[in-house]
Amino acid sequence: MRLGCSEVEITPQVPINLGGYGQRQKPAQGIASSLFARGFILEEKELRLGLITADLLILNREQADLVKKRAGELTGINPANIVMACSHTHSGPSPEPLLGNPPDPVYIDWLLQALAGTLFLAEKNLEEVTSGFASCPLEGIGANRRLAEEPVDSELIVLGFATGEGKLKALLYNYACHPTVLGPDNLLVSPDYPGEAAAVVKKVFPGTIPGFLNGAAGDISTRFTRRSQSHAEARRLGTILGTGVVGLAATLEFAPARLAASLLFLPLQTKAPVAPAQAEAEIGRWQTQLAQLSKTGASAGELRQAQTGLEGALLQKELEGVIRTLGKEVQISLWQIGDLGLAAIPGELFSALGRMIKDESPYEKTMVAGYSNGYIGYIPHREAYRQGGYETLSSPLAPGFGETLAKETAAALHDLRKE
Repeated sequence: MRLGCSEVEITPQVPINLGGYGQRQKPAQGIASSLFARGFILEEKELRLGLITADLLILNREQADLVKKRAGELTGINPANIVMACSHTHSGPSPEPLLGNPPDPVYIDWLLQALAGTLFLAEKNLEEVTSGFASCPLEGIGANRRLAEEPVDSELIVLGFATGEGKLKALLYNYACHPTVLGPDNLLVSPDYPGEAAAVVKKVFPGTIPGFLNGAAGDISTRFTRRSQSHAEARRLGTILGTGVVGLAATLEFAPARLAASLLFLPLQTKAPVAPAQAEAEIGRWQTQLAQLSKTGASAGELRQAQTGLEGALLQKELEGVIRTLGKEVQISLWQIGDLGLAAIPGELFSALGRMIKDESPYEKTMVAGYSNGYIGYIPHREAYRQGGYETLSSPLAPGFGETLAKETAAALHDLRKE
């Protein structure tokens, strides 16, 4: 197997609108930390795979496809074998109007070319490598943001690649948690805790390219674990993740690995339109709850739940238009790297569904990479729809689609393993 990798800065100019919080009223006023995109090319015999990771909220399907098409033109890699994965930072440039203030078209045009260029650069340093992976539970960063006591997948998976001389060339790491340490009041560009983790990795392993893959984080965030919504807190939580990554990296044993890849296409199942009266009633219910909590001195986490519930109710009014942009099917990329599987999901999968894929996967370990190759919104499990809240109100997907996606993804991983 051969690997090439690269790192490109994608920090925008300021002022620029930031994405992720509808209530953010001003554009970015400065830069707290730089944003990066990293490109990785994996090659074995005739198969070539491309992975791009980026400190971005999301890209929609059209944007991701443009990146993959251009990267394919630059490298000869089949765009079907390229994964475009976003970290989901809520302190980066706005990618589309629905998830924040309007994007800057000049920056977006430049960004898509820069993302494709990471694979062009990665191709320049292809060399023989071996790989190894390890995992462990990592506590203290993510928790269920809807029900704090509910269990979540806290697994950290690290995949490393070493050259023939034993140098650690690249580290990919998979962990599920919303990068929302920084809230809507933050007006500085930042990769949030994943960027701080990458800085730790680069300090311990100079010259190694780090790549973060956010997991099934639809209902996981730092809402009940963070001590504040500050840049110092993003560094603290990023340090926890980064030290976890370098600790696992130090245990890796490297060996040759076989590559394989396939695509899964699923018909998209979406909600029926919500009647205007029902939508207004839902908005009123959340407004009342938020007012009551504000009067009774509720915790910051409880207030944030009510605030996001109101946001979800407002977004519910726009779902009919959102659904029209999604197309008729969802595409899931599936990879095999030795006895490690990877499933790239274009949305915000709930933790229980991510665990279902992992539990039913035929591989020793399986990375579930959310926010990849586009964005279809939140992908909740059935129980979440019964509970209600921001994620299910704003999701364009029908109840039960998440379970179908998880089961079909696991089955497709079995098929990939048999090939």
